[in-house]
Amino acid sequence: MRNIPSLRSLRYFEAAARHMSFTKAADELHVTQSAISHRIKLLEAEIGYSLFVRRPRQLSLTEQGEFYHSEISIAFSKIAHATEQLSPKAGSRQLDLMVTPFFSSRWLIPRLPSFSSAYPNIKLNLKHTQARVDYSDVSGSSENLIIISYMEHTQPNWTQEYLFSADLVPMCNPSLISQKNKPLQPRDILDIPIAHECDHRLWRQWYDLTGLDTEIVREGPILDNPLVLIDSALSGQVMVLAPPLLFQNYLDAGLLIKPMGEKRSISVDYYLILPEAEKLGASAQAFSNWIRSKARVMG
Repeated sequence: MRNIPSLRSLRYFEAAARHMSFTKAADELHVTQSAISHRIKLLEAEIGYSLFVRRPRQLSLTEQGEFYHSEISIAFSKIAHATEQLSPKAGSRQLDLMVTPFFSSRWLIPRLPSFSSAYPNIKLNLKHTQARVDYSDVSGSSENLIIISYMEHTQPNWTQEYLFSADLVPMCNPSLISQKNKPLQPRDILDIPIAHECDHRLWRQWYDLTGLDTEIVREGPILDNPLVLIDSALSGQVMVLAPPLLFQNYLDAGLLIKPMGEKRSISVDYYLILPEAEKLGASAQAFSNWIRSKARVMG
């Protein structure tokens, strides 16, 4: 016989872990906070692990809780999706994803086959946009719309959660600095051609991190597309600020290097932006659980 705990306990745990709050889970499930707490304690006793670290006004998942929630969330999404497909009106379900072209190309697209395999009836419609989302574009039904952005959003009726960081460091083709002594020091950047993404702000920020005078940032081409920016680095023309996390294949092949390491980096965090839980459609719920599981693997 399969060792499956009470489904009610699992449901309470999934909601509490998703909200990271017993109170919000209780509101969603229309039960009391004590009922949530009681059920989770029963679940912890049954499986033999603590799932939450409980502190005053602070709740977090244990390592076992992180693992269990990632698996339980996917299971509940599949149950919801399977139930939805039994509906007489069931058929192909569309999910709109609003993402930046860079994130789509370097992170999302290579991983999408696993989502499509798990949810073949969900048809993805990718809408590429820049970091700041114009919410007038999503004024219609948003129950099956997901936004992934590296800029924080504070929009009524939407929630935001951290996915992962893809921090920026100086990167270039090894041919650009073949005549220089290694490892490079920050001041060496003053003699190296650089390219900028959209404007000079990122390089100014890096100069500031390293103690260099931000007023002496080198001029160079300003490119409005990060993929074109990387192409300019691959060709050996310039050094750029880029996230090693998203270009590991180029680093492994020796096409790009990090001549100053990753100690001095510019933080770039990616966020999952969703309608509030009660307005979230089944397809969006399935995708959000899937992408959370992929992001946890990276962490």
